[in-house]
Amino acid sequence: MTQPDTLSIHGEILGINTRQDTTQFWKFTDFYAPHRENNVYYQRSKDGRYYAIGESTMTTTERFCEMSFYHSEGEYLKHKDTHTFIDENSMRSVSYDYDPDTEQWTNESILIWKLKD
Repeated sequence: MTQPDTLSIHGEILGINTRQDTTQFWKFTDFYAPHRENNVYYQRSKDGRYYAIGESTMTTTERFCEMSFYHSEGEYLKHKDTHTFIDENSMRSVSYDYDPDTEQWTNESILIWKLKD
């Protein structure tokens, strides 16, 4: 039996429709890379057509991640997220996309995530 990797986070991003059916959108891994002294983030879509890779940093209450998304047909997008823990059951997520024409971060979206009872 192998020891659990205590320096990694593995997860899924799921959606629930009105019928309460669950569907997977993404799988991700966030792990500490000692040679970089930072976390490496990797995310892949359910169908494998999209993936993202980047770096993240964490404090006790926040996680910052900047990544590049790639599509199997060559599409590219630079993206960043900030996750802030509000309390033990909820988190605030702020997301931005990078506009290479204006060289600005745009398309801010703010979500509040809550643990399901």
